[in-house]
Amino acid sequence: MYTNRWLDLLALIAGACLTLSFAPFHYWPLAIIAISALIHLIEVPHCSTRLWRGFLFGLSHFSTGVYWVFISMNRFGHMGVISSGALTALFVSVLALFTAFTCYFYGYKLSQVAGTFLRRVLVFPALWLLFEVIRTGFLTGFPWLALGYSQLNSPLTGFIPLLGVFGTGFFVTCTAGLLVNIVKPGTPPFRFLSVIFLAIIAFVGVKLTHHSWTTPAGKPIKVALVQANVPQTLKWDPERLRHIMATYHRLAEQTWSADIAVWPEASLPATQNFVKPFLARVNQKALATDTSLLLGIPFEHEKHFYNSLITLGNGRGQYFKRHLVPFGEYLPDINLITLFVEKLKIPMSHFSAGYTKQTLPMAAGHPFAPFICFEIAFPRLMLDMLPQAQYLVTISDDSWFGESSAATQHLDIARMRSLESGRYQILSTNSGPSAIIDPQGHVLKASKMNQQTVLKGQILPMKGKTPWVRIWKD
Repeated sequence: MYTNRWLDLLALIAGACLTLSFAPFHYWPLAIIAISALIHLIEVPHCSTRLWRGFLFGLSHFSTGVYWVFISMNRFGHMGVISSGALTALFVSVLALFTAFTCYFYGYKLSQVAGTFLRRVLVFPALWLLFEVIRTGFLTGFPWLALGYSQLNSPLTGFIPLLGVFGTGFFVTCTAGLLVNIVKPGTPPFRFLSVIFLAIIAFVGVKLTHHSWTTPAGKPIKVALVQANVPQTLKWDPERLRHIMATYHRLAEQTWSADIAVWPEASLPATQNFVKPFLARVNQKALATDTSLLLGIPFEHEKHFYNSLITLGNGRGQYFKRHLVPFGEYLPDINLITLFVEKLKIPMSHFSAGYTKQTLPMAAGHPFAPFICFEIAFPRLMLDMLPQAQYLVTISDDSWFGESSAATQHLDIARMRSLESGRYQILSTNSGPSAIIDPQGHVLKASKMNQQTVLKGQILPMKGKTPWVRIWKD
């Protein structure tokens, strides 16, 4: 394999720069610059060199972007540094292969049919889109750090309600290809054409950010989000259950004036049958104050355990999590891997998946789309509940990943779903940031990390469809 070590190093640097375009950094221009650098680096005749540099780019990007899986396995899974490091390295290497294959096929014979201009602005973006979609569905899927998330604060934000996260990622790579056309030597007409296209994309994107695709379906709803900040190291200790219930009972006193109160994922670390008296008390209080209380709790039903969201008080219905996290919430039937991963001491890691079709729960008189933790990263799950759902509710516990970037990346994923759907969203987490998000993806209010607090604000139920929803639903 022919390669240049300095250019290989540049591939590693470009991959790390791409990470800086995501939360918590949000340097969105770096996404376009990093992808432009990658296109330049893989315009070489050797297939092996393209594959290698694509792998290095992906390895650097995912190592710096999802390093927090190591924290979960080492600190809370008690696997030890070596085992956790080995599994993390394997995980990011598999993710890097998707970038490597994108780069490999960029120089494949079929892609060479197009001219240089079209290869950069159409062929490469199409390949990136293809392998990003494949990554979302491969095995159980891992859509984290899809390229579109890097543009939540950029001129391309306006395209999100039309194209969704993957279509926006396509535009990022298209823009990067145009930038390469401008910078690299070439015929003047293509440079001029690229400048014109860049200007049009930016202008249309900015214009679209001011357009509202959905309309209010009712009066403002007062919401209160309880962030108890229970340490993960203590949460699953049976001796701490009474203290945890007392903490939620105390914080809930600040929420009974709201129309909707939300507690995070697995807020009570015990099944509903084990804490029936406590649930009965808070249910009576919620009924007395005309409050819809939504809370996450492990739910036992017909000898199965579910990661669930239940409604009390003025609410109706429940939701069982559909898309479980492999090795965290269930163990896939893969003998060798299962034997190794069973060393993880993760509580409640034998959940069953909920039914694909579930009746939408109600709160404050309006149907909402519920998501538990990782589920909010899958747009197709949201599509199943639109346009009936009039707002979104996500409950999570990101304290599994310590003080890493996972929580802020999760917040951006939630913002993307609000933009795609044109709905307000309530994001309630154990350790923060909890947030209230509007249909334009703006964070109206957010809590600080690792603080015990109650976040209060307002949302509006919304009706209608964004163009993205119309494309995939109609």
